[in-house]
Amino acid sequence: MTKRFKLLFAIFLVLILCRTLPFTGQPDAGFPGLDMQLEQKWNKSRSNAEKAAALFEIGQYYTDQNELELAEKTLMQALDLTKKTKNLPLEARVYNQLGMVFDFRGKMAEAIDYYLKALKMAEKQGNESDISNYLNNLGSAYYILESFSNAEKCFDKSLKINEKLKRKRELGALYSNLGAVKQQIGDELNPETQKQERKNKLTEALNLHKKSRIINLELNQTDVMGIIDNNISVVFLSLQQYDSARVYAKKSIAGHAALQDEEGLSQAYSNLAQTFFNAGKTDSAQIYIHKALKLDQKLHSKEGLRTDLKLLSEIEARKGDYRLAYLHYRQSRDVADSLSNKETREKISNYLAQFEFEKKLYQDSLGKAEELKRTELKNQLAIKELQREQNIQYSGIVIFVMLMLGGFFLMQKVHLPTIWIEGFIFFSALLIFEFLFLFLDPYLDNLSGGMPLYKFVINMLMAVAVFYAHSFFENLMKHRLLGAKSGPGPASD
Repeated sequence: MTKRFKLLFAIFLVLILCRTLPFTGQPDAGFPGLDMQLEQKWNKSRSNAEKAAALFEIGQYYTDQNELELAEKTLMQALDLTKKTKNLPLEARVYNQLGMVFDFRGKMAEAIDYYLKALKMAEKQGNESDISNYLNNLGSAYYILESFSNAEKCFDKSLKINEKLKRKRELGALYSNLGAVKQQIGDELNPETQKQERKNKLTEALNLHKKSRIINLELNQTDVMGIIDNNISVVFLSLQQYDSARVYAKKSIAGHAALQDEEGLSQAYSNLAQTFFNAGKTDSAQIYIHKALKLDQKLHSKEGLRTDLKLLSEIEARKGDYRLAYLHYRQSRDVADSLSNKETREKISNYLAQFEFEKKLYQDSLGKAEELKRTELKNQLAIKELQREQNIQYSGIVIFVMLMLGGFFLMQKVHLPTIWIEGFIFFSALLIFEFLFLFLDPYLDNLSGGMPLYKFVINMLMAVAVFYAHSFFENLMKHRLLGAKSGPGPASD
């Protein structure tokens, strides 16, 4: 082989190897305001699997930064890549994160849809840890929609899994969540006609809140103790156990005061005032409701002001100061009227979201079998069409190679310059081995698992083998074509 053709063949092998290296450029649209560490991680990502993982983390970052539109766009890109790489655990996490994005945007039907997709994938994989997390998110979404029975089912399933896995931190949160749901269900029951059922449900809620309190104390989670104590106090109020309600209301005040949480503190003051009022201690009730009122005025909390002014009106009426009672009652009504439109809009929005979601579930259940059949048929047709196109292409290549071999035998009868014969030999070998690389590429990709380093090493070994195979092939063909000559002919350079 002449030096010129050896150089050309070496360049050909280098191109084959370089073809396996992934794209390392910047993203097309970029990521505005991205954390430097995440940007570096993206820039270093090579395979689709690495890019999908990086995009998922970027989506999480945007969610935490409340950049929800950017989060949605990035997570959709991550979802596309996870489907291509068939990374099912990551795909489930992307669905869950998308659910959180729509949850934060108040689009509860879409949020529940994504939570359910994440849950379904996790159940297929049998990942109990992820199943419990997705159930918790789904339960919270149902709670916002005031679909308390569905929320109760989700929290209860998640709780059983976490009790099995002995995850104390998650158990602390779930006991509290499930307690809040049972508390809402109990409060909605009629205290006259459903007295025992209501008491049982509220007692269940109380026990769950107490379990949550014990676990969070063990974990030294002091930042949530004020909330838990307030929840316990509210349940005791519903059960008309005012002394116990007062004890936990005071604990809640201490917990919120330690954290300087004025919103939680105002709720605890209002709750404590209610316990004193229900126990007939109007003077103490008046002291604490004024503290709550002062904080809610500072915080511009209309919901807090409505509750405070209403209770203050009842306290003053019981004390016989009807003028102030009427004044504060009117003020509470004014605040309530300003809130009513907002609350009505929110309820209508929640009802519409729930209706759309349940409608979608119904339609999905009706068309599921038919859709599966259509998808299966479509996939079969697509596979057959792809196989047909590949067969046509491979047949064309084989025919072309056979024509070249025919030309090889024809050249034995024709006297041509040596340089022409060597050129023909070189390009024949190049096309044959390129065809082999093309044919074997899918199998090599499966063998390497899509890892760039493994694929590079395999292709490098193949290139070395091809180099020596080419020398053998060249000597064989030259022996047939140039056998009558004493040598390989003059060099071309």
